[in-house]
Amino acid sequence: MKEATVVIPVHNDFEKLQKVLAQLIGDFEIIVIDTSDRPVYQNPPMGMVYLHGFRYVLNGFAKHLHVCPSMEKELGFEHATSSPVIFMTTDTVLKPGWLQRFKAVGVL
Repeated sequence: MKEATVVIPVHNDFEKLQKVLAQLIGDFEIIVIDTSDRPVYQNPPMGMVYLHGFRYVLNGFAKHLHVCPSMEKELGFEHATSSPVIFMTTDTVLKPGWLQRFKAVGVL
């Protein structure tokens, strides 16, 4: 069982996504929700696939609809297979021991 599921919505910012993924060291299920008008991967397959050690969920309606944060969270919960489910943005900066501190105070 994974320590937690980490859901990271991304919208047109592959560089920031790479930085936050590089910080996630541990046994996590990582789900990337891509709502970009230009997906971070060239010609990504529709739906959910495994790429580079994380699940990539492309919301095919993002080009036509405004996708709000609650919809991104719903997609993350829908695809998560472990708990707790933690949501991060592409601006997240993690400090050592972040997961233990969150669990200790019950933020999750």
